[in-house]
Amino acid sequence: ITLSGSVEDVFIFQIVGTLTVYAGIKFILISDGSGGGTPSASNIVWQSAMAVEIGPNAHVEGIFLCKTYVALAAGASLNGRILAQEAATLGESCRIIAPPPGLLQPPPPPLPPSPPSPPPSPPPSPPPLHAPELLSAAFDTTGSQLILTFDSQPTDRGGMAGVGQ
Repeated sequence: ITLSGSVEDVFIFQIVGTLTVYAGIKFILISDGSGGGTPSASNIVWQSAMAVEIGPNAHVEGIFLCKTYVALAAGASLNGRILAQEAATLGESCRIIAPPPGLLQPPPPPLPPSPPSPPPSPPPSPPPLHAPELLSAAFDTTGSQLILTFDSQPTDRGGMAGVGQ
């Protein structure tokens, strides 16, 4: 089976019953001469109302959608994808190659650029500190100790933690 077209062409085949590809059959994709390349396996869809059976040593191209099952016999190869509601069976030495995205499978959109990170917020301001107020200073009765009296508000300034509490 030969499909002629360009990379932008889309082929959709709908089969009422089971699609059977006999042993040794090869799907060939060729350019239509328009300069647009050859058809892409991503743009070829085979829709079967029943099953898809690919014979031994056959080569197929496209996306296979079926209601029941897809079976690839020994040595069969697929350039495409299999989507079956019930089952897919692969014979010995089968080879499946997922094609690059095509028109039917657009590549994911590029990720939007990340917004710039906001500048780090400045550290919170410490609460205002209370500077202790000296209320009085006097020596004890022996004259050997200086007794200082501060206001009663707590502080944490200059190593005077708790002074006045």
